[in-house]
Amino acid sequence: MNRTPMWCDADFLKGIREANGLSQSDLSERSGVSRAFIANVESGRRSLNPVDGLKIYGALVVAEVERRGKLVHFVNPSYKGGTKEGILESLTAIQGEFERAAQKVEREIERLQAKVKEYRTWAAKYRAEEEYWRNISEKPAKTHVK
Repeated sequence: MNRTPMWCDADFLKGIREANGLSQSDLSERSGVSRAFIANVESGRRSLNPVDGLKIYGALVVAEVERRGKLVHFVNPSYKGGTKEGILESLTAIQGEFERAAQKVEREIERLQAKVKEYRTWAAKYRAEEEYWRNISEKPAKTHVK
């Protein structure tokens, strides 16, 4: 069964944002994700990627806990008739999606750290090359006048 994770659903995102009394601008400020991107996700023009999803939902979790003192909107109450089992299953599914997203972010961080190391190695090589040529050009040219 290939279904879109609940947290990627545009209506789900918009519903939680509105239920917590946040505008798109408020959410943008809290999450560090642009308001235009949030608007595009909510309208279905863009997909929510794991990196921005973690930022946005992290901000929404904090907002909901600040406002209510507990999480209410991160479960689908109609799932399995709103039973305890349905809510737990819903929460487990969301947790799994975020765990997979976090793992993907960690892999991307590792890849970027390797790139940074590579670029620093190249920078050091070019610094050494520059120093070599700087020293050559500072030596006075020999004249061969007799």
